[in-house]
Amino acid sequence: MNVNKEISEYLKPVAIWDVFGISTQQEFVEKFVTKGIFHKNVPEKIVNDYHTVERLQFYSYYHYPLIDEAFGKSTRIFEASIDLKISELDIAKKGFESLNSKIKRLEAFTSGELHKKWLHAKEMRNMFAHHKAGRLMGIVLLNAFKHNINMINSVFLGKKEIIRRSVSLENLKENAIMLNKGLFVLKYKSKRFLIWSLIPYSTSGFENGQMSFWVMHPVYGEKAIKDLNDIPSPFMFNLENVLIENGNLSANVIETNEEILVKPTSNPKDIELYKLHQE
Repeated sequence: MNVNKEISEYLKPVAIWDVFGISTQQEFVEKFVTKGIFHKNVPEKIVNDYHTVERLQFYSYYHYPLIDEAFGKSTRIFEASIDLKISELDIAKKGFESLNSKIKRLEAFTSGELHKKWLHAKEMRNMFAHHKAGRLMGIVLLNAFKHNINMINSVFLGKKEIIRRSVSLENLKENAIMLNKGLFVLKYKSKRFLIWSLIPYSTSGFENGQMSFWVMHPVYGEKAIKDLNDIPSPFMFNLENVLIENGNLSANVIETNEEILVKPTSNPKDIELYKLHQE
């Protein structure tokens, strides 16, 4: 066996990244590796567990299926967070217990809306706990890592803080209702993207200014969707300094401090693309 040849094969980037304009590992890390950002109440052992997720994402530069492994690991960290929360609250254990049962026993310690999100996160955990031969989601999962981080963070909040965030989110949703559906241009990283919906899903931080998690859905009018990889992934942003005025939104991306700007558009070419998207 030629060990050096074996090593060079293991360290050979997969060709798929060329499709996304990635030519170096540094570019890959900057664009596709989602770093864990956790608040002070998240236990150190959970934060350390997420370091494995980051490294699995890093090595997917050389082996594409590791994206799925990284995502599966993040869903298991969510489950571990639920277990730790039950221990912190000194809730009596019942021997072997399903994740569904554990989450239901935490219902009294959270808000109704967040409890529903935990149950949805449980479905993602179940999906990746039972691997089906040949299943590979890959690039479709990349934006969802931020949501899993937010779910893990939410488990370690007190009910008072959860209720405060819930009220804050409802106020933000009310202010952003005109952005829920329409036709908009997103300006981000000196590029122009066409989107048809942007919705806030959570809020956090109040002492140093409010932060919020947003999902923005792109218009897709270039070709027919034939398989899973053709489905456009939504933009997912953790934002601060959010300002909504006259149907426009401006904010800064928390991780990079880059500015984003969203404005309605009535450009005929944009409208035509949106019609294709709807069809």
